[in-house]
This record gives sequence, C-alpha cells and structure tokens, in this order.
Amino acid sequence: MRIGILGCDSSHTEEYTRIFSSRGVAVNVYWDPDPEVARDKQKIFGVGEVVTDLKDAISNVDLIMVEGRYGDSHFSPAKEALLEGKRVYIDKPATINATEAQELAKLADERRTVLSSFSPFVLDSSYQDFFRAHHGSSTFVISSPAFCRTIYHEKARDISFYSSHATDLLAHLIRGFPAEVKVTPNEEGLWVDVFYESGRRGVINLIDDADEFYRVVSLSGTNLNLLDINPFGDMYERTADYILETFSKQEWHPGQFDQALASMHLIDEIRIKAGTRAWKK
Repeated sequence: MRIGILGCDSSHTEEYTRIFSSRGVAVNVYWDPDPEVARDKQKIFGVGEVVTDLKDAISNVDLIMVEGRYGDSHFSPAKEALLEGKRVYIDKPATINATEAQELAKLADERRTVLSSFSPFVLDSSYQDFFRAHHGSSTFVISSPAFCRTIYHEKARDISFYSSHATDLLAHLIRGFPAEVKVTPNEEGLWVDVFYESGRRGVINLIDDADEFYRVVSLSGTNLNLLDINPFGDMYERTADYILETFSKQEWHPGQFDQALASMHLIDEIRIKAGTRAWKK
C-alpha cells in the first residue's frame, strides 16, 4: 500500500512517518502548498519524495492522509483525492465546517470509496477501556481547551482546532446528531449542553487559554467515572496501526462518515451560538 501525506505543516506528519518507519512502512509521497515545508519533513526521515503538483501526488498512491495543521486546509486535497477514488483519512478536524464535511461524505458515497476522520484520542488505549466500561451511561461531560496558551496563531483559536477532540469524543460516545445544543459563555470559557432524542445528554466544557488537557466523565444514576486522557499517550501509534491493519482492507459502507459529520455539526453549532467568544479573547 502506497501512502501519501497531503499537508505537512503539522507535527502529525512527523509522528506518523516515524511510526510507519518503525513498522517497516515508508511514506511514499509528501505534498504541501509550500513545497519547502514538505521537503523539510521529508528530509527528517529521508524516505519518500516531495511532489509539488497535487494531482500527481494523489495519482501516485493508494491511501491519502490529509494532515494539514488547520481544518481550513483539509477540504481541497481531500476532495481531489476522493474524485480520484482514493481511500482518504483526514486528521481532526475533518474540515472547517459541516457544509464541507457533507460535500466530502456525498462524494465518497458517489465514488463508493472509503472516507474516515476522527480524533486519534478515540483510539487511545485508556479511552478505549473507559468506552467499553461506560459507553452506555446517560450523560457525559467532556472538558478540553477552547484554545491553548501554548499556540497563539489565530487559526489555533478557531473552535475547531482543540475543541474538535471533545466533539469527536462525544460523537463517539453518543451516536447520532443532537436534537438541541445550548451554549452558555462563562468566566472560564464555554459550557455546551447537548441533548439527544434518546434522552441522553452530553456536556462540553471548553476552557479559554488553558494548558492542553482532555477529561471525560460519565454519569449514570449515582455512578461517576472519570478519565484524564494523556495527549501524548499511545493514540498516534494505535491510529497508525489502525490505518495499516484495517483501513487498507475496509470497504465502503453507507454512513461511514457519520461520526465526523456529527462532530462538525457540533462545531458549527458552538461557533454560531457563541460567536467570536468561542475562539478569541
């Protein structure tokens, strides 16, 4: 399986290349809108080639990983790859908004090709243990940064950058689209109530200007369970293994992108209802 990474300005490009190399698998193609960025990443490991033309980069591989750092860089390369019938994995967030995500889902269905996007945190081993034990709980509270003090780029303050980990986790814990979303600003950030027709409820607690952290709490009756996810845990190794072992064999099926769509729907709802308060201070 030949692998191409589109978008090389993220540390995830290095991380996945390192993990693949440790598994005896090379990334074959790197592409970035800025070819020098792609060359810098390619030189670190000395594998693969830098291709400056996007369509040529896509045509030379079987599996596309869209790894641009910010969500607004994901739609165009993912769309081009799907038009060529390639299997596509998009790092979080899937896109910058639900409209773009819906267009990609429709295109993947028309071409009957695999399209997947999720936060690597859903494959973290500690989270997977938590999920197996508590996924049937009636309420979940997920806390994460709205934005972090460690990165001051304006795009890192968009609600989709850090908070998409939280929305992806909630979309994984409670499947389907919410019936109602309420957003309440507070002194620390944002409190997001998410209600589902099933009667289940999610809460996303977004903290402004925080250190990077992710906490999941399940509530069912009087039972409370808490998990702090280590953002430097084993989720990237497990995601790389998922891609190598499962993604290459996975067949297209209806609804394959629904979790990502539900997550992007939540991002849109938060952005619209909170306005600039959601990502700028």
